[in-house]
Amino acid sequence: MLRALGIAALFVLAPLSFAKTSILAEVQNVIDGDTLKVNAEIWPDLKHVGNVRVRGVETPELRGQCEQEKALAIAARDFVRELLFDRTVMLSEIENDKYGGRVIARVHLAAGDDLAEVIIEAGYGRPYEGGAREGWCDEDIVVPDAEIPKRPPATDPLALYDDNANGYVSCGEAKAHGIAPVKSGHAAYEFMTDRDGDGVVCE
Repeated sequence: MLRALGIAALFVLAPLSFAKTSILAEVQNVIDGDTLKVNAEIWPDLKHVGNVRVRGVETPELRGQCEQEKALAIAARDFVRELLFDRTVMLSEIENDKYGGRVIARVHLAAGDDLAEVIIEAGYGRPYEGGAREGWCDEDIVVPDAEIPKRPPATDPLALYDDNANGYVSCGEAKAHGIAPVKSGHAAYEFMTDRDGDGVVCE
């Protein structure tokens, strides 16, 4: 029965226990600057795909009230997409959002940074904790020129997965990046130790 329940339903059932829980999630899509589609690991072997509203920030809407807001929204979405798509994040402070089928959560990057703070610092969003929102059509607002973070080349597995730069990819790093279990055909495999020689690491 639990496998049929979504994240929101699970929080309704156990709000106190989940309020203190951090959940590992892989970002599958960036819908806009402050909304992600994730595959969340609620418990071991129990996952759910759903939308998460990023707590602590608001970004412009893709269906904005003016062309400027739409341009800002695309810039914010692309910034977050390049930063997070196909990456693993941690969700905490999770609550049901006012829109059905979606939750609101604090989102932290693998290095521990608060995603909301990263977006705000780069100029793609504003602090937001609920209530009325400000508009994005003021002529003084410009599209930020903050550089969109570029991912390392896919041909360099150490740059992608070796977070502590020791020339080796650990199971902890593989799990943090959402690539475990790692099979022999994966680029990271040659930088890992297959102790039982079965072609799979971090089962």
